[in-house]
Amino acid sequence: MDSSVKSLIPDKASKERSKQCCSKNFIFLLVVVFCFLSTLVYIVFPDPFEFKAGAFLLQSTPPDAIRISETLKTSPTQHSTIENRPKYTFADLDKFLCAKQSEPPNNTRTVLKKPCPTRGIITAIAGGRTGNQMWEYASIWALGKKLGLEPFVPTCIKWKLEVMFDNLLLPTFRAIAHCPFDFNSSVSTVGNGNNEKSIILPRFNFRFSDAMPWMEQILKEFNFRKELKDKAQQTLHELLPKSSTLKYTFIAVHVRRTDYIKYVQRRFNQRPVTDNFFRKAMAYYRERFFNCAFIYISDDPNWCFNQFGNITDVYVASYHRYSSMEEDLALMEACNHSIIDYGTFGEWGSFLAGGHTVASNTQVINEATRKWGHWTLIDDVNTLTI
Repeated sequence: MDSSVKSLIPDKASKERSKQCCSKNFIFLLVVVFCFLSTLVYIVFPDPFEFKAGAFLLQSTPPDAIRISETLKTSPTQHSTIENRPKYTFADLDKFLCAKQSEPPNNTRTVLKKPCPTRGIITAIAGGRTGNQMWEYASIWALGKKLGLEPFVPTCIKWKLEVMFDNLLLPTFRAIAHCPFDFNSSVSTVGNGNNEKSIILPRFNFRFSDAMPWMEQILKEFNFRKELKDKAQQTLHELLPKSSTLKYTFIAVHVRRTDYIKYVQRRFNQRPVTDNFFRKAMAYYRERFFNCAFIYISDDPNWCFNQFGNITDVYVASYHRYSSMEEDLALMEACNHSIIDYGTFGEWGSFLAGGHTVASNTQVINEATRKWGHWTLIDDVNTLTI
């Protein structure tokens, strides 16, 4: 064979190997690009089919469902997906009502099952902390009586209140968790005795005027646990002089500050009450009772101590000591009378204490509460509109 031909053979084989190598590299590059794009799509749209279905359901949601979706304060897409399921249960409703609350613990306590409701139920969307939750419970309780609806408390409300109270009788949705529920049979407004439709009270829609006529019965359910009662009595004994043998008249003074100051300014266009209100309120009690002991309970104990700490009959309970909201409320209940500036926590503390209440004469105190029991409203000369 010619040597020139031999020299060409290695070159041809080399070209074939080069083509095969390029082809493999191109296929590998395509695989890498495909994997990258797939990962990117998954990150942006975790479930593209669910996304499209949600968009379709959003466009086809009936008017009644839209109204209930607005009541529940949930995203329309999320709500529509749930609503169009063939079976929607009270367990699902419970989750929506508690959407903005911390998850209840897995309670191992046996829940007494109830028959599925045959008429409308009354419940509320959970919102706020202790005082608000007590108003939500009271509103459900009262409207159930007034309208003939079956009352059910969201689980997240009841398990928090059960930390304090041991006599709560209203059931949660765990008792009917398996029962079907239809959003189209629900409304967010209170009618006049129509017990065919279920009512879901919007968040912070407290029914003061409906609850007040039933308040004495409602207060019987707010019975503090023994350990909280004992702690309150212990605190009162520790605050007073050890050698004193006097019989005191205890006046709980609830001072609501911190975040509530901005709320009062934004919601009611008012400045918060000043120390002047509390001094006038204490003078009111000193004129009527001997040996007053003013027990200050506040979310800002340092302010209370700086303002009143040098007064001999004033005791700031939470100054230099930690106390929970449950302990603070039980301490207010252990007193004979109350002074409150505003806020649902202070309102309930005064209800539970009984006796007389001196409150600030501001728009923050609702009209129905003002008419309860023995209340006196005192002006703070520095409480002006702004």
